[in-house]
Amino acid sequence: MKKILLLFFINVLVFVNSETFDAKVIRVSDGDTIVVILVDKKIKIRLYGIDAPEKNQDYGNKATKNLSRYVLNRVVEIDEKAVDRYGRLVAVIYFEGENINLKMLFDGLAWAYIQYLNKNDKAEYINAERQAKEEKRGLWEDNNTIPPWKFRKIQKEKKRNKKNGFTK
Repeated sequence: MKKILLLFFINVLVFVNSETFDAKVIRVSDGDTIVVILVDKKIKIRLYGIDAPEKNQDYGNKATKNLSRYVLNRVVEIDEKAVDRYGRLVAVIYFEGENINLKMLFDGLAWAYIQYLNKNDKAEYINAERQAKEEKRGLWEDNNTIPPWKFRKIQKEKKRNKKNGFTK
C-alpha cells in the first residue's frame, strides 16, 4: 500500500512538474494536516516543520480551527518537501504569500518539529515558537503543555496497558 501511495505522489509531482503547485484545501484534519484536491485527486498534506496538538489534546481543537481559518476552502500554494512514512506529502503551505506553517507557530498553536527541520529553516521556526512562548500566545498561556509527540507516546502506553489488562 505504501508503495502505491508513493507512486501516486510521484505521479502527481511529475504532473505538476515543479516543487510548488496550487490546490484547493477541502478539509483540515487537525492543526498540522490538510487535504487538498488536485485534478480530481485528494492529497493529504502534513505541514512541514510543525507539530500541533492532537485533536483529543488540550488546544487540539483550537489549532484545527486556527488552521481552518487560514486555509479551508481556499486555493493555497504548496511547497513540497518530502513524503512521510504514512504516505502524506510534507509541505510548506502559503496563502497570499504568507507561510501558514510559521503562522501556526507565531499563533502559539504548534511546536517547531525540530528533528524534521532542515538546517536552513531551524532558526526561523524556533524563533517563531520562542516568540509565541515569550508572549504567552495560544498553548503557551498554559505552563503545563505537553508536546504532541509526548502525548502520543502516553496515549500509546495507556492503550497497550489497557490491552494487557493493566490499569493506572
